[in-house]
Amino acid sequence: MTLNVALGAVGLARALLASVRVLAWMSVVPPFSARFVPAQVRAAASLAVGAAASPLLALKAVPTWQGLIADAVGQVLLGAGFGALTMAVLEAVVSAGTALGLFGGLVLPQALEPAGQSSANSLGQLYQMATFALLVASGGDLLLLRGLFTTFRVFGPSLASLAPMAHGALSATATMFTATFEVAGPIIAVEFLAQLALGLLAKAAPNVNIFLFMFSVQVVVLVFALALGAASLPDAVGRLVQRALGLEGGLL
Repeated sequence: MTLNVALGAVGLARALLASVRVLAWMSVVPPFSARFVPAQVRAAASLAVGAAASPLLALKAVPTWQGLIADAVGQVLLGAGFGALTMAVLEAVVSAGTALGLFGGLVLPQALEPAGQSSANSLGQLYQMATFALLVASGGDLLLLRGLFTTFRVFGPSLASLAPMAHGALSATATMFTATFEVAGPIIAVEFLAQLALGLLAKAAPNVNIFLFMFSVQVVVLVFALALGAASLPDAVGRLVQRALGLEGGLL
């Protein structure tokens, strides 16, 4: 009877610590962190996922209250750290949309995006919602959760060092800038060629007032380029998910 109670207490402590890590991770990673996901749903999902991942957490005995609090703080740092690395990679799509809005002349006054409660231009908001939809539709959110499960096999209940997180932050930042250029680069190149053509037209026909229709031409070219580039957005989100998983795997 005493052995069963001890094993039950260990299992409860494992589930609690695992749920804390999952909740910290879900509070950062899209689409789980979006404001349209109620906090109660996020907390319930973290308890369910934490209970499923708890057998992977190497906890042999029930720690003291002080040790349990210290381990819980470590789980928060681990979950938030891995979540921040994943979010930085996925934010490349939103950064690409913002860059396209700035370069293509579609910049409107900063608006509050109702789902994420963040301020971004119209294209940035569109790309953010497209990222959420593609993650859910393609099962990318489940792949990200699977990547979180793998962290329980390596990082136990106690936090030993934050050095891997610092290295991962540099890699995630570099990946974000590279992926932003990959998503927005071709469309920006089309816009640049359109502006170059307008500049040559202004040079060849100085009597024509290019400024009367320059911005209209830019916007039309951008809209057509976005329509043609929309087909590559699912592949881009899929590659970003794989990069996020690869980045987490490199730290394990």
